[in-house]
Amino acid sequence: MDKITKDKVVEIEYSLYDSEGNLIEESQSFKYLHGHRNIITGLEEGLEGLSIGDEKEIVVTPEKAYGDYDVEAIQIIPMDVFEGFEIKEGESYYAQSEQGEIIQFKVLKVDKLNNEVTVDFNHPLAGKTLVFNVKIKSIRDATKEELEYGHPH
Repeated sequence: MDKITKDKVVEIEYSLYDSEGNLIEESQSFKYLHGHRNIITGLEEGLEGLSIGDEKEIVVTPEKAYGDYDVEAIQIIPMDVFEGFEIKEGESYYAQSEQGEIIQFKVLKVDKLNNEVTVDFNHPLAGKTLVFNVKIKSIRDATKEELEYGHPH
């Protein structure tokens, strides 16, 4: 019987909870390439060696998920940076970093008097311990193409 190891395409179903038991997300089916950093480290480590049909609760600390909450990721940006965009407090948006990666941020405060916007660049799950209830649906060897691209097709 196949076990989850590097270079396997794995299909899972999962429910994700915070440490207080509040449901964050549910997935009907999710496929990823194991051992290629397609999912958070703690979840990948917890899935290693499981077989089809296995069910497991995997607790992932912030260090192996989205990191600790970083107060330095809260920044005050001049409002003119957002010229042409309608932004609202409490809403999340996406931007492109100077390195070309897409990053999510949340608007904490719009201060029209001082012409400033306070934003939080922390991942929404930063600083949280995550609890995954996972069921293994399928496991197969990755194709040559999937290994080249680093994700399943």
